[in-house]
Amino acid sequence: MTRDTPRAPADFGCLAFQLEPDTIWLLHRGDVPRPLTQGSLPVLSPDGGFLAFFRNFPTEVWIRDLRDSTETLLYAGRPLVYDMAWSPDGSMLAITNGAYAKHVPTGDLWRVDVPEGAVRQLAEEDGGSPHFSPDGRWIALVRTYWSPRVSLAIMRPDGAEHRLLFDDLLSQCLEWASDSSGFALALTRMGASAPSVRELWWVPTLGEPLQLGQLVDAGDVQWQPGAQRLLYAPLSQGEQAPLHLANHDGSGDVVVPGSQGMILRGLYIGEASGWSLEGRWFLAADRSGHYYLVDTDRLDVPWPLDVDIAYGWLDAGHYLAGYGGESYVALQCCVPHGPCEFLAHIAGRIAALSYVNDCGR
Repeated sequence: MTRDTPRAPADFGCLAFQLEPDTIWLLHRGDVPRPLTQGSLPVLSPDGGFLAFFRNFPTEVWIRDLRDSTETLLYAGRPLVYDMAWSPDGSMLAITNGAYAKHVPTGDLWRVDVPEGAVRQLAEEDGGSPHFSPDGRWIALVRTYWSPRVSLAIMRPDGAEHRLLFDDLLSQCLEWASDSSGFALALTRMGASAPSVRELWWVPTLGEPLQLGQLVDAGDVQWQPGAQRLLYAPLSQGEQAPLHLANHDGSGDVVVPGSQGMILRGLYIGEASGWSLEGRWFLAADRSGHYYLVDTDRLDVPWPLDVDIAYGWLDAGHYLAGYGGESYVALQCCVPHGPCEFLAHIAGRIAALSYVNDCGR
């Protein structure tokens, strides 16, 4: 990179990205991309003060203080780490590693306070991949045993009130309510007579789960932020199935016109949703790798995007996209149904990325 490379615009936040095989770069507002450290799978803290990443993947979790560039080994997996998540206030990382016999990824859950690095085990086996509530007071835990067995639990970040809610599931998809009162859940049970049936549940943080309804012929589900609506594609129609939009209880089911053969595709890396943050737009793709923008309020025919890849949403009004191939990417910041602004030329292939509104200088 040279100083002649166009700079990120002033309203752009902070993007950390991994170039293969294991170099992490940083793109900050008003700057050009710069190499930051060696590692993989970078995740910026919500407050932008720290960067968590892996070294000697998948055994070591490190953090880098983005204000003074110091790096600290936070956690060494025993023997592996397979998931981690920041608390919404950036004060802790929840880290999951293998449990049973310490070689099957079933879910030891650990808490690591940042930046002091104090480590505490919160759960053994009944832990799992962590999903924090928006207020940070609860963690939903998804546990995978021998594939494809799945279970779901909930607990406090201090280890209290740990409850196993569902077990022996084939799959699940959850989304927290905006007010942290609970989360919506779409699940399929193992051994079900109709494996395409998705049960729709409301799981309150206090109280018992309540079944809301079901989807009779549903594959993958993508919840709208806040969990009021969802998108899915019917299994029985195969690769030419259109996208369906429904309410959180399965009512009001409508077909998205012109969406035949599209797949629910979110961020290029990770589990993040293709929904925009305010819940209007959705980034989808067809099986040929062409990207589209779905307006879930108007339900027009999906709008084709003139990009090679759509990475996901930066904020409610902008998504990150790129042009290029295996050897380079020209990153763009795009407005739905509007123009794209050039961000940076990246010499390499982006393997993982993380974005926040700002980060330490």
